Amino acid sequence: MEEHPRLETKNVTQLFDIERAEKGKEYPAGTVLIQLSASDGQVHYQDKAGPVSAQYATLVPKEPKWARYLYECVKRAWPAHYARTNQGINYPHGSLLELNVTVHASDEDRERLTAMVEEFDREIERERRIIEQWKNVKKHNLATLFP
Repeated sequence: MEEHPRLETKNVTQLFDIERAEKGKEYPAGTVLIQLSASDGQVHYQDKAGPVSAQYATLVPKEPKWARYLYECVKRAWPAHYARTNQGINYPHGSLLELNVTVHASDEDRERLTAMVEEFDREIERERRIIEQWKNVKKHNLATLFP
């Protein structure tokens, strides 16, 4: 019988270095972005290094190899935390520091889950490309039908 993975709850400050994005500063790939200004709870993943708009809080993983995994954990924990702590159109930075995230204790579980998510992402991207190709076929056929 397969054993259930052991989970741990950690405060976001244990997993990330957190700051309000600074204009002109470059943030590494793998940074998690949480919109603070005019926010309705968006969480994004920065897959390439680069600057970030000042309306975001940046969460830079303390262990970069787990960046994608930790993004998925934050994305899962965020909606309930946001609903509980949001006080208006601008999300208070201090409330972000109260976010607790559930993570897997073992590296093997983290690696397995990260590989699964990355495979799902590849499949989603493949499907997007197929849909785009069919849209182009449709566009071409309509153009020849109604010149």
